[in-house]
Amino acid sequence: MRKLETLTWTDLVKYPWISPTSRRTHTVLDHIMRTMDAPLPQITVCGSVSLLKSLVAETEHLALLPAHAVREEVAEQRLYELPFFDPTLNRDIAVFFREGYVMDQPRKDLVACVTEVGMELCREKEVDEALA
Repeated sequence: MRKLETLTWTDLVKYPWISPTSRRTHTVLDHIMRTMDAPLPQITVCGSVSLLKSLVAETEHLALLPAHAVREEVAEQRLYELPFFDPTLNRDIAVFFREGYVMDQPRKDLVACVTEVGMELCREKEVDEALA
C-alpha cells in the first residue's frame, strides 16, 4: 500500500484498524463511513500506545495517530505515513472564555502552555512541509 501514490478511504477501509482508547478515531471513521454510506472497517481498541505502534509496524493494521506521537518511528522508518489527506482529519485547538471573566494565575498559565504547544506544533508542521 505504501507504493500507491494516492489513497482513498475506500482503499483504507479494506484493512483492519487499531485505535487508541480515546475514541476520536472511532468518531472520525464513523463520520466518514456514514458520509460515504460504507461500513466501518474492523477496529481493534488498544490501551497501550507502544503496543499499538508495534501492531501497526508488524501487521497490516492501520491507525490514525497524531504526527508528533510517531515522529521518531517515522524518522527511523519503523512506521510510514501513507500518502493520504482528508480535511476531516485536521484538528484545531480552541479555548473559549466567558465575556468579562477574569482568570486566576493557574488558569492563565494553562492557557499560556496550550498556546506555546500549539505554536510549536505549527512551527514543526511548517518545517515538515518545507522539507517535503
